[in-house]
Amino acid sequence: MIGVVLAAAAMASVPVRAENRGITGRKLVVVDKTEFSNRSAVKFLSVDALVSKGFGTSTGDISATVDITIEAPQHPVIAGAFDIPAGYSTTAGWRVNSSSIAKFANPGAPGGPTQVRFMTIQQSRLIKLSAKGLGDLPINLDDLRFGPYHVQMRLTLTNGAESITHCTLFTSDNCLVPPVGSGTGRKLQCSLGAAVPACAFPPPPGGGG
Repeated sequence: MIGVVLAAAAMASVPVRAENRGITGRKLVVVDKTEFSNRSAVKFLSVDALVSKGFGTSTGDISATVDITIEAPQHPVIAGAFDIPAGYSTTAGWRVNSSSIAKFANPGAPGGPTQVRFMTIQQSRLIKLSAKGLGDLPINLDDLRFGPYHVQMRLTLTNGAESITHCTLFTSDNCLVPPVGSGTGRKLQCSLGAAVPACAFPPPPGGGG
């Protein structure tokens, strides 16, 4: 009987339902002014009925990761990532986790537990993210000097016993890399992100497969 109880407790401590969802992306913006002004930012917006925050309603049981990957044939992968931990304090954390909406706020970003300043996930409606940095794993736009390419966006929300990954694909046809600050910075600006069903990302252009 003790073994059965321990096994049940172990199962309850990890997500029991994992799901991949393709969602459209309205915009993704990455700005790197680190070298000259020590400032950088990442913004993402999706408005899609397939957005899901899961059923959990505890601010202590919700967390998220954001992964941005730029791929092109015969070029090294460019990758960046943010980690948004669970919990809430007086200065930062998940302020809301209701049946319809979850909100994370970190006014002191890029300080605090993550560089993410805020994120909102509204059930069957939208995901909105703003960060004051290039990631816990920083995305390096200096290496983006090739094309065509794919920009893969994955946002994984763990909410209690659920893990839901939302996937969007931007192509270089819908991205710009304009100069910033008289050439003192770098910027990636993408729109019209396509939903990737089951998060099965296609190979980059010219990559075969």
